[in-house]
Amino acid sequence: MRQRSTAQLVAIYDAVASSTDHPTADQVLERVRSRVPRVSLGTVYRNLEKLRLQGRIRMVRLAGGGAHYDAIIQEHDHFMCEKCGAVSDLEVTTRKRQTAGLERLGYVVRWQTTAIYGLCLECSSVDPESAGVAE
Repeated sequence: MRQRSTAQLVAIYDAVASSTDHPTADQVLERVRSRVPRVSLGTVYRNLEKLRLQGRIRMVRLAGGGAHYDAIIQEHDHFMCEKCGAVSDLEVTTRKRQTAGLERLGYVVRWQTTAIYGLCLECSSVDPESAGVAE
C-alpha cells in the first residue's frame, strides 16, 4: 500500500533535510510553521516517526536524552558541544566495529554510532579556560 505524502510530511522532511544542526522536534515545528502555520507538535512527532520508519531520516539520541533528527542516513558519528548544544557530523574513519561478539550471542545490530563531547570551535575560542585537552 502506498503511503500518501501530505504537505506536513513534505515540510517536515524538508526542515530536517535542509538543516545541518540536527534539529529537535520543537525546532522542526518552528521551521515548519512558516510553511504550514497550523501544524501541531503531535503532527511533527508522528511524521518524524513515519520518516524514520521509512528510512528517510535518523533519530540521534545524545547526552541529555533529547532526540535530534538527521537526514544523513549513512553511517557517521557526531560531536556535541557541551556548552551550546551544537551537534556536528563526523566522518567515520577508523572505528573498530565491536558488534561481532554481540551477533554471536544472538543480538541483531542494525547500526552503530559514536558521540564525542567537548567544546565546539566557537565555544572553545570564547572560553579558553574550559578548552582542556581530553586524556
